[in-house]
Amino acid sequence: MASRLHPARLGAAFLGAAVALLASALPASAEATGEVALGNGVAGDRVTINGKHEVTSLIGLRLSDGKVLKTYCVELDVPARDGYPMKEARWEDYPDGGKGFKSQRDKVLWILNHSYPTVDTEALGKVVEAKDLTRGEAIAGTQAAIWHFSNGAKLDDHGNNDDVKKLYSYLTGDKNVGQKEQPPVSLKLDPEKLEGVAGEKIGPFTVDSKANEVKLSLKDGAPEGVQILGADEKPVKTVKGGDKVSVKVPADVKGEAGDVTLHAEAEATVEKGRLFVGSDHGKRTQTLIAAASSQTKTKAEAVAKWKKKTTPTTSSSSVAPSTTPGPSTTPSASQQPSSSVPVTPGPTSSTTPAQPVPVAKNDDLANTGASVLGAIGVGIVLVGGGATALILQRRRKKA
Repeated sequence: MASRLHPARLGAAFLGAAVALLASALPASAEATGEVALGNGVAGDRVTINGKHEVTSLIGLRLSDGKVLKTYCVELDVPARDGYPMKEARWEDYPDGGKGFKSQRDKVLWILNHSYPTVDTEALGKVVEAKDLTRGEAIAGTQAAIWHFSNGAKLDDHGNNDDVKKLYSYLTGDKNVGQKEQPPVSLKLDPEKLEGVAGEKIGPFTVDSKANEVKLSLKDGAPEGVQILGADEKPVKTVKGGDKVSVKVPADVKGEAGDVTLHAEAEATVEKGRLFVGSDHGKRTQTLIAAASSQTKTKAEAVAKWKKKTTPTTSSSSVAPSTTPGPSTTPSASQQPSSSVPVTPGPTSSTTPAQPVPVAKNDDLANTGASVLGAIGVGIVLVGGGATALILQRRRKKA
């Protein structure tokens, strides 16, 4: 026989769906951010590559604290958009999997460590046996070599001066053995989200950074009494990169469930070779790669979700059988023994009626919130549906 969906279960399903939806809108970590600043770039010479004349430059990227990071382009056929928001990203987050960067990113990093601006023009000119390598030529040869590995481009024999061609040949030749280790992130809390129980530690979160000092705090809205604990389980406000921390919510916290946002700030280094990708989901802009390291103020966040411990409660209608010796007859389902009637324990059988199953209270269901209006709207509809189903079920029981 087909089973019917019990109203109480339907209500719980609605509420559970609402909780899951709202929780999905919780904030994630935030690495170094900035915006394209073409006016703060350094111009290089034009090059002829793949039969086209291309402009080269060290592109300026203004970080959130105002410092300007010098970067090269790693997408030849995507334009750079001035003022476009950018965020620090892992190599794996390179937006176009069809290009060569993902398979040859170690070659690009080797170039950054063996060419301009890491190596000045005089020293670089001696390495490649250039007559008089200028800054414009150094930028042009370096950018062309990066495009060779990120986009499969090839510098033309005609239309480029000898010094640019010598530098390009050196950077794309046998000397380039690659550098496989990805530069470390400036600051991140890992993982970005953990779940736990009020009264117990939620963690650990690893502070992923090379910074010597990372300031920790809880964002506004955290329940009273929440603590950030270090590895020794003592409250901490400042840690260093590599340390592990946990969040502890008081056992008597108000509400059945909720979340706390752990906030980290540091004066950290954006390492040479870190990618920056467009953070706006509208028009694409060039993906940039840091040509030199730079100190910057950066932030990161992680979320600790909590809920209270719940203990099953026994329904008032359930009666525990007595162990006092008495008649061996098993009562029928309609004649349950009262507490004054002794019952003799005997072997169980398939005909022995089961005791009533404890019913979980409605207030054991968790309710969480988020700051995204769309998710809140849908969550409210789901909560309303669940509450209605539970009210109807209670009315049926009273009737």
